[in-house]
Amino acid sequence: MPALSALDPNVPRMLTPLIPRGARSRERAYLVPWHVERLHDSHSLVSNAGATPLDVVRVFVHIGSDHGGARRIETHLWGGMMPGESAELCLCALDPDDCIVTVAWFRPHDGREYVWRYAP
Repeated sequence: MPALSALDPNVPRMLTPLIPRGARSRERAYLVPWHVERLHDSHSLVSNAGATPLDVVRVFVHIGSDHGGARRIETHLWGGMMPGESAELCLCALDPDDCIVTVAWFRPHDGREYVWRYAP
């Protein structure tokens, strides 16, 4: 299976924090640091492909329908991740077609929280 990467030019990858227009700085948008490699149907390897450490990394697996059906969220607390460090995400006993994964983290140098979503 092909790997998903925030560094792939075909994948939208620019994030900016939600800040009112007048309060925004003119700095460049932040490149998403994640690379996801599907090991097989129910396991993915999520790596910090960026150049900086990330703090308080959390992964939320959204399970179920957005169309009025039951919805459940599993939370995985990964803590800090250094550049090049990876963690395996297990979706065993889940239907990957019925899941959305959200990765949330803080950048140490600015203290802002960022999120990135993908479909496994």
